[in-house]
Amino acid sequence: MHPDILELARFYKSPLGRMTRDILRSQVQAHWDPNLPRSMLGLGYAPPFLWPYLGSERVVAAMPAAQGVLRWPHQGPSATCLVHDHALPFPKASFERILLVHALEHAQDPEALVGQAWDVLTGQGELIILVPNRLSVWARRDMTPFGQGRPYSHGQLEAITGKVGFAVSAHDYVLFMPPLRARWALGLMQPMEKLSRRLGTHFGGVHLIKLRKQVFARPKRVSQKEMQPKTAAQPAFRYESTKSPLHSSNRSASLSTMAPPNSPTSVMVTADL
Repeated sequence: MHPDILELARFYKSPLGRMTRDILRSQVQAHWDPNLPRSMLGLGYAPPFLWPYLGSERVVAAMPAAQGVLRWPHQGPSATCLVHDHALPFPKASFERILLVHALEHAQDPEALVGQAWDVLTGQGELIILVPNRLSVWARRDMTPFGQGRPYSHGQLEAITGKVGFAVSAHDYVLFMPPLRARWALGLMQPMEKLSRRLGTHFGGVHLIKLRKQVFARPKRVSQKEMQPKTAAQPAFRYESTKSPLHSSNRSASLSTMAPPNSPTSVMVTADL
C-alpha cells in the first residue's frame, strides 16, 4: 500500500524530513553529477531529490496512481505525471537515468517494477534505488515514510535486480542516526553519517544501490500461461477385451498400437490370454 502523497510532502517539509532529504540528495549527487546533462525519470516520490537536475535536461517525476500526484515544480511547466507502476507510459529506451524512491517497498510485484525501469532505460543506462534497510531502526519506526512498506536486505535487492538484468555498480548505506525529532539529534545526523561511512557499517536506514543496465543479460520472464501444467499424453498402447467366435469360452485381448493421427497405417497385435 502506497503512502498518501500529502503525508510524504508533509514529512519532507518537517525539520527531520529536510535533514533526511539533504543527506540522501548529497549521496545521489555523489553518484550522478548534476552538471552532466542526462534525461532522468524519478519514480515514486522523487521531487525532493530531483531539484539539482531540473533544467539541465529532460526530467520527469512519475508518481503512482495509488499514491497520488502533486504539481512540481511550483513555478513553470509541470514535470509530474500520474502512472501505474506496473505499466509505465514511456517508450522503451527513453531515459538515461532512473531514480526509484518510495516505490519498490510499496510495489505489489517488485520484480515487475524493476523490469519496467529496465525497459525505459537506454542501453547502459543507470538506475538508483533508495529503499529501507530491514536491519535498521528506520524500518521499525513508522514516523517516517521509510518505516512503511516492505524493507529489504542486501541480498534481496541484488537478487531482484539481477533477475531482471541489472549489474550492481555501487551499494551504499545512508541515514545512520535513528529518526528522532529532537533538535540535538538533528544536529548529530551529519556527523554520524561521516563517521559511520568511514567505519563501513551496514546499519544505515536506507539502501542506496546503483545499477547499470545489461542489454544482453535480461532473462525471459515466464508468463502465467506458460506455467500452466501440460495435459497428460495419450498412452502408447490400448488393451481391448474381445471374444473369439471360435473360442467363446476363452478370454482374449487385443493389443493395438496407437499410430499418430497422420500416420497412414496402424499395427494390430493380438495375444490370447
